[in-house]
Amino acid sequence: MAIEHARVRTVPKPWGIVDLRPWSNARPDGSAIGEIRYERPGSEAADTSLLLKLLFTSQPLSIQVHPDDAYAQSIGLQNGKTEAWYVLSATPEAKVALGLKRRLTPQQLRQAGEDGSITNLVVWQAVSQGDSIFVPAGTIHAIGAGLVIAEIQQRSDATFRLFDHGRQRELHIENAIAVADAGPAGFRVIPTRLTDTRTLLISNAHFMFERIDLAPNSEWCLEAKQETWLLIVDGSARTVSSDVAKGDAVFAQSDRVNIHVGAIGMVGLVAYTGGLVSDLLQHSGLPAEMAARRLQEVHGPTSFTGATAPQRTDAWRLFNESVPPRCIHWQSPSASLRNRYLYP
Repeated sequence: MAIEHARVRTVPKPWGIVDLRPWSNARPDGSAIGEIRYERPGSEAADTSLLLKLLFTSQPLSIQVHPDDAYAQSIGLQNGKTEAWYVLSATPEAKVALGLKRRLTPQQLRQAGEDGSITNLVVWQAVSQGDSIFVPAGTIHAIGAGLVIAEIQQRSDATFRLFDHGRQRELHIENAIAVADAGPAGFRVIPTRLTDTRTLLISNAHFMFERIDLAPNSEWCLEAKQETWLLIVDGSARTVSSDVAKGDAVFAQSDRVNIHVGAIGMVGLVAYTGGLVSDLLQHSGLPAEMAARRLQEVHGPTSFTGATAPQRTDAWRLFNESVPPRCIHWQSPSASLRNRYLYP
C-alpha cells in the first residue's frame, strides 16, 4: 500500500521556459525547463508503469513518433509509449499536430524528414484550455509553442525524431519509419460525464484518464486499487500525506486516499492503470449508490485508433457493483523510486 506526495524533477529542454509559475516555484539558474516529471520520493520503490509530466513550450517540439510495445520489445526496450495530453493553458495561436495530410510511402516519409518538408505535411490543429488529446503509439505528432500540457504516458522515453527545426539533436528517421502510421489521424475526443464529479477524458488499454471537480469544503475518498496518479490543476486540498495545491501530485496504489477539499474547491486529473473503476471517487459517509444514480447517459468518447470507451450498459453495470460502504484509510510507509529513462 502506498500514498505519497510526488517529488518534482525539472528537465531542461531547448524549447522550454524559465518561469514555471503558477505550476512550480522552481527557479532554474537561467536554463529553459521543458518538463516537470513527477516521481515517487526516495530511492528504493519499484518503477511505476505510468509517467506523469507537465510540458512547457516556448518553441515547437520536434516532429516525432513513439513505438508500440511490440516494436519497443523487439529492440530491447521494456515497452512502447502511448500518451494523452490535457491542455492546462494555451496562447491564442497555440497548436498541436497529429498525423499527416495524406498517406506517405516509407521512401516519401524518409525524404520528408531529411529535407524538412514534413513540417508542411503534418496536420496542425488549434487547441485551447481544457482540450484532451490522445496520441497512440505510431502517431506522428508535434506540440507547438505557447502551451502548458499535462501528459500521462507509458513509462518510456522511446522517442524517434523525424525533424527537429535545426536544433542539431539526433534524428531517428529509420526507426520512425518502422513504427509510424504515416497517414491522417483524428483529433476529436469527446469526454464522457460519469457523475457530477467525474469526467472520463480518455480510455485505452494502458490507462484511464479522468478529470474530477470537487466542491469547496467537501470530503472524498479516492479508491486507488491500481497504480494511480492525482495531479491538482486548480484549488487545494489536504490528503493523508500532505497539503496539496496547484501543480502538486499524489501517487497511490492499493490504498484509499482521503481528500479534504479546501475553501475554493479542487480540480484534479486522475490517471490509473486497468479498466474503469466504478467506485473511484466516493463522498465520505455517503453510499456509493448515490453517486451511481447520477451517472448520465452519454455517448462514449471518440478518439484516435486504439482508444476505447465503456459502453452505456457496461458503465451502468460497473457503477452498480458493490463497493465499500465507508472510506477507510490504512497508513502505509513512504516508498521511493529510481527512474530509468531510455532516451534522455
